[in-house]
Amino acid sequence: MINKKNKRKKKFFNKTNLEGLIINILNKNPNKPLNYKQISKILKIKDYHTKVLISEVLILLEKEKALVEHKRGFYKLLLIAKQTIGTVVSSNYSGIYVKSSDLNFDVYIPKDFSFFCLEGDTVEFLYYKKNKTKFKGEVINVLSREKNFFVGVFEGSDSYGFIVPDGNIPFDIFIPQKNISSKFYNKKVLVKINDWDSDKKNPIGKIIKVIGNLNDTVTEIDSILYNYNLNHEFSNKILSDLSKITDSISIEEKNKRLNFINKSTFTIDPDDAKDFDDAISVDFLKNNNFEVGVHIADVSHYIKQDSDLDKEALKRSNSIYLVDRVIPMIPEKLSNNICSLIENKERLCFSVIFEINNKYEIINYKISKTIIKSNKRFSYEESQKILETKKGPFFEELQILNKISTFFRKNRLKNGSIDFKKSEEKFILDKEKNPISIFLKKPLETNFLIEEFMLLTNKTISKEFTLKYSSNFIYRVHEKPNIEKIKNLNSFIKKLNYKLNLNNLNLSINFLINKIDGTPYSNIIKTLILRSMSKATYSSKNIGHFGLNFTYYSHFTSPIRRYSDLLTHRILFDFLNKKNNSFLLEDLCKHLTKMEKNTTLAERESIKYMKMKYLKNHKKNIYDGIISGIKEWGIYVEIIENKCEGLIKISNLYDDKYVYNKEDFSIRGINKNKKYQLGDKIKIKINNINILNKVVYFDII
Repeated sequence: MINKKNKRKKKFFNKTNLEGLIINILNKNPNKPLNYKQISKILKIKDYHTKVLISEVLILLEKEKALVEHKRGFYKLLLIAKQTIGTVVSSNYSGIYVKSSDLNFDVYIPKDFSFFCLEGDTVEFLYYKKNKTKFKGEVINVLSREKNFFVGVFEGSDSYGFIVPDGNIPFDIFIPQKNISSKFYNKKVLVKINDWDSDKKNPIGKIIKVIGNLNDTVTEIDSILYNYNLNHEFSNKILSDLSKITDSISIEEKNKRLNFINKSTFTIDPDDAKDFDDAISVDFLKNNNFEVGVHIADVSHYIKQDSDLDKEALKRSNSIYLVDRVIPMIPEKLSNNICSLIENKERLCFSVIFEINNKYEIINYKISKTIIKSNKRFSYEESQKILETKKGPFFEELQILNKISTFFRKNRLKNGSIDFKKSEEKFILDKEKNPISIFLKKPLETNFLIEEFMLLTNKTISKEFTLKYSSNFIYRVHEKPNIEKIKNLNSFIKKLNYKLNLNNLNLSINFLINKIDGTPYSNIIKTLILRSMSKATYSSKNIGHFGLNFTYYSHFTSPIRRYSDLLTHRILFDFLNKKNNSFLLEDLCKHLTKMEKNTTLAERESIKYMKMKYLKNHKKNIYDGIISGIKEWGIYVEIIENKCEGLIKISNLYDDKYVYNKEDFSIRGINKNKKYQLGDKIKIKINNINILNKVVYFDII
């Protein structure tokens, strides 16, 4: 740590940071050729070694066509660097990549010229063409920072300290002596950056909270939440406001709504679910048609627009489903009780009621506020057993719903909706919340039953609004995938004797998924397909949904756990009642998309952490694995039985010197010609588990 502190006072020069400094100097002197001596003087460099380094960098930049030698030893920029504004799209230990709406390419900026910028930061930067295909740049001003709070481990002494942040943060955070306390030692802490001065080696921060002890499960999960700025406690003000909300329903309110209290109605959810957004009712009509009601909790009735509770729900945007807990978007009094469609309780809903004939065609539908009473709370497993044994409550209703949903699903997939058939990873935890088992849970028919009616409802709502009201709405959109990524995917799967038809991509992907289902390559290929696609987002502009192959799609069916759905309820209700609204939809969509991303990343990190905890107690096991990724530094392997992933470092392959082949997705030994390729099955054992750095290291058996 002493070395770290001393380095802060001394500027260290290498070829990477000198390159940027030289470009900047020559850019400010476009008409004046300079030699290494003049540049050394401007940089206040006196030592001989660094002057020689400047001379070498000038020659290198001239070879890369960034500079032209005006006369012997004197150089000018070949192209003057240009200036623009952009957003950091990725960051690592070597530097950042910046995207600008003014450019059709990303610009690489080395770490020494990045002003400690990270993904999401908005920056003003210079850029220049380094060669025919690559552009390089330098941050000259940070306009906004996405992140100002970091989670990490305190290291240091009574006189100074550093926070080593969690994740791939390429800098430590310096803590001055006046802000250090003995209670920080060997703890996970939350730190706020007070000074981003790029002239210093590290940003300067202040510890604002001790999260807990290292290697403690609760501490680690709390750290994930803090790291993504996700609230996990409600303020006393919001909790006190809840006392004004009750589950009593006035006669006046009942009379305003369609009454479904006496209809056969039930919920089907995971066995551990506590919040029930949706219920389904079934009625057999006199004309031999079926009436299927999809009833969604009317959260907007209880959470009023712009109230403190509404603002908090918007800030959170989603419920968060971690391995050991659920962080609700709205307080549990609402999410698990008043709004939740609990068995034998009268509840307010926003519903879509479909009339469906014996050919499973939708004859008609209506959208209305309703009041319901769920007769039965089913789990997926319980309702599946009733379908299979043909015995149990609501068998006839479940059977007809299953027939309708199977018909709808078959048509949807036939029309190009992509079906990933992903199994769900589930954990069994002990009393201390430590994982004792990991297993994969395959979807049941009843999972698909509920999924189909939710998709139908979301599509119907979106289409109804767009065609009838032609006004701004909140859409769930999914762009077409990048064709280069699809071509790269095709190159890989051809080596496994599969291929995609790029002229009919949706159906071709479905055909591929069906073909690989049950094979060792299934999970990897599905993951690669997902990586090749863009992410679904929220937008006020409808561009359709590629993955579902829907022209119209919105989120409506989960307002207890998604703010997007709550917002859709409000917009739709206003227009049904001919009221204007003043929602700034595009700003809201950007916020919801951003928070959904943070929530997803937090949930994945929770799973990854629990997998490492599990493997730590099974280090002696030998596992069958499949190569899930290959990089210059090593081989990523996924354990087949539990989908835990780890890294075999290329430096730990002692039997040969291996070379990475990007085109072939492989590494190959120079002497023995042994080859490891994406998709290969291998046996591995655990070498080491670094929970702080979130890496599992494997060895090949």
